[in-house]
Amino acid sequence: MANVEKMIAETFLEMAQGLESGSYGKRPKIALTGMGSEHGEENAM
Repeated sequence: MANVEKMIAETFLEMAQGLESGSYGKRPKIALTGMGSEHGEENAM
């Protein structure tokens, strides 16, 4: 029962944060590699 209550609380918190910020859901993390880095341009394309 505590697990269900925690899930409901997290859902309401996410909804409140979405209303405040205008952004809903978790945002994916994206990494960018600049040209001339140690990974090389071939790996970045």
